[in-house]
Amino acid sequence: MRFHNFVFELEAELSWVREHRTLSDSTAVGANLHQAQTLDKKHRKLQAELDGHLPMITKTLENGKRLIKQDHPQKAEVILEFLRFHSIGSILYCVILLKKSQ
Repeated sequence: MRFHNFVFELEAELSWVREHRTLSDSTAVGANLHQAQTLDKKHRKLQAELDGHLPMITKTLENGKRLIKQDHPQKAEVILEFLRFHSIGSILYCVILLKKSQ
């Protein structure tokens, strides 16, 4: 049951990341000052959303770590889910950080 709950929560986090990744992947810079300010505002909003959502992501990952430490029968699957999340989630976070530095 704990494994299935972990997978459900992780899938919800992955869905959130995918949804927000499309926003972060934009390479638009704006053709004028107004557009650039609007894009900057959207980026700041996305950064704030990520900062606000981070505790939920952390909680889900901590639940997975607990399953691994307790040597859960589906430990290998938990590790695979971790890797899948990190490959997708890390990209979103890196893109946001890069845009923040520009």
